[in-house]
Amino acid sequence: MALEHIACPACAATDSDPWGAENGYQAVSCRVCGLLYVNPRPSGDTISEATRIGMHQTEAGQLNLVAKRSPHRIAALSERIRNLFRDEIAAGKPMRWLDVGAGFGETVEAAIAALPAGSEVTGVEPMQPKVAAAQALGLPIVDTPLDKPARRL
Repeated sequence: MALEHIACPACAATDSDPWGAENGYQAVSCRVCGLLYVNPRPSGDTISEATRIGMHQTEAGQLNLVAKRSPHRIAALSERIRNLFRDEIAAGKPMRWLDVGAGFGETVEAAIAALPAGSEVTGVEPMQPKVAAAQALGLPIVDTPLDKPARRL
């Protein structure tokens, strides 16, 4: 599977630092605006098809993400968020958090637990089975195709 290198989707910067890796993909943090995103990544068409059917390509083959939620990851993600935003959280000022490709909502749930009271946390996920599972848990995740951001966010 061919991967493409992209600039930061938020600010178009090309300078980033490694942030984490999973299933053969590297998440990076933009040095200019701090956005976390996958780079390099599959093409837009490949991503759209994967979100539609729930099967994502990895180095090891296909990864089925339609019926998989990982509650044990929430505590670790909350701790990572607390470490990354230590100063902002210590200031107690509410923050806004948008999780694009929120899946079952583990990161949304972790952000809600980690961020100061009054913070606004929203997840966007194009795959309806994941949205339904997250919403059943009371998580603020909306069903929106990633190539058509909603104005309601």
